[in-house]
Amino acid sequence: MNLGLQLYGPIACGKMDLAEMFRGLKEVGFGMVEPCITLDGKMNNPSFWSMPECEKWFPLLKELGLEVISCHVASENFDDSIPEICRLADEFGVKQFVVGTGELSQAAIEERSALYRKIADILKDHNAELLIHNGKPDIAAKIQGRTAYEYMVDCCLGKVGMQFDSGWCARGGEDPMEFINKNQGRIKSFHYKDFNMNNDTDVDVCIGDGTLDNPGFKKFASSKGIPQFVDADTYSDVISDAKKSYQYLQKVEN
Repeated sequence: MNLGLQLYGPIACGKMDLAEMFRGLKEVGFGMVEPCITLDGKMNNPSFWSMPECEKWFPLLKELGLEVISCHVASENFDDSIPEICRLADEFGVKQFVVGTGELSQAAIEERSALYRKIADILKDHNAELLIHNGKPDIAAKIQGRTAYEYMVDCCLGKVGMQFDSGWCARGGEDPMEFINKNQGRIKSFHYKDFNMNNDTDVDVCIGDGTLDNPGFKKFASSKGIPQFVDADTYSDVISDAKKSYQYLQKVEN
C-alpha cells in the first residue's frame, strides 16, 4: 500500500525542521506527501508553500522518493494563477489539484463551480485533474436535499472529482460509508481523518484510535486504486504519530 501524508497538519504544528521531517516520513514508509500551495503567494499561512518554496522543497522530496502527485492550492484569483497550476503539472508532475468549496450559498457555489469547470478543462491538456476536498461545514449544509459538497460537484457537470475526507464527513453529520456508496464513482482521492465520535469535539486522533470505519474506507479506496493519504491536524510528535497511523493502515485488512 503506497500511503501518503497531507502536510498541512505536520507543518502547522511547527515542531520539526522540514528536511528532517521528510527524511523521517520516508523512514516510516510513506511514499507520498501532499503539500498545500498558495499560488499567488498571498496566503499568510506557514502551512502553504509559495512557488519559490516549491522550487526549494520539491527536489529534496524527489531525491528522497516521496512523490507529490497531488497538492492543495489556494489563490485570491484563480484566473490569474492558472500559469502556476500548469507549471506545477508540467514541471513538477502534479496530477491532482485540490481546492475547497468556499462560500456555501447556492449562488456562490454555482458561480465557483463555473470557475472550477474552466480550470478542469485547462488541466486536461496538462494530464491533470481538479478535485474538491470536503470539510465539516459543506457536509453539514444542505442544498436541494444534498450536502453542499455534493451540490458543488454536481454543478461541475462531471468535470471535477472529489477528494473525500472521512473524518470531516462524519463530523458534518453524515455517515461516511453511506456517503461513499452514493458517490463512489466521483471519489478520486481519499483522506483518512479519525475522531472519537463519542466525544463532542473536532480534535482528531491518530488513525485507528477513533471510532470511524477505517477498514471499510481502506477496502473502498484500495478497490478503486485511488491515492490514499493520512490527513491529521493534531500531532503531539509528528513522526511518532504519523508512524502510528501508517502502521495501523498497513496492517488493517482491506
